[in-house]
Amino acid sequence: MSTDLDTKMRINNLLESQLFCVLTTNLKDSNFPYSSLIAFFHTLDLKHIYFATSRKTTKFTNLLSDPKACIFFDNRSNELEDVIETVSATVLGKVKELDKEKETKLISQFTDKYPQLEDFVHNIDTAFLQVLVDEYVVVFNFQKVLRLKIEDS
Repeated sequence: MSTDLDTKMRINNLLESQLFCVLTTNLKDSNFPYSSLIAFFHTLDLKHIYFATSRKTTKFTNLLSDPKACIFFDNRSNELEDVIETVSATVLGKVKELDKEKETKLISQFTDKYPQLEDFVHNIDTAFLQVLVDEYVVVFNFQKVLRLKIEDS
């Protein structure tokens, strides 16, 4: 039986090992999902995930009309062993834009992880976003599923 602490460690290990993940939003005016690859960083308490995007993107427009989002992480290597060895996590949450002038520490953490995005993050047309996590759904060993609700997001 897995404890919440075990589940949190499994999630943190997965997120720490990844540079990118897939953000899915609701496509404005159509009710279809829309997925985008994003660079991210997360808090160790797993309550927040941060990313930057141009305000001119479809994902940003989608989030303005519906802040609900899903993020998918996985550690697959495109090998047959992945059927059993891959760990994935689906994150459900809501996204809000942060004030970049007030969130210099968070932006610094983001650019420490992605120094090549420094100019992009500081561009006036770039939004810095926070995902307030509601829940993680973790799948491993092909079909073992763990759920972790995040309180006080």
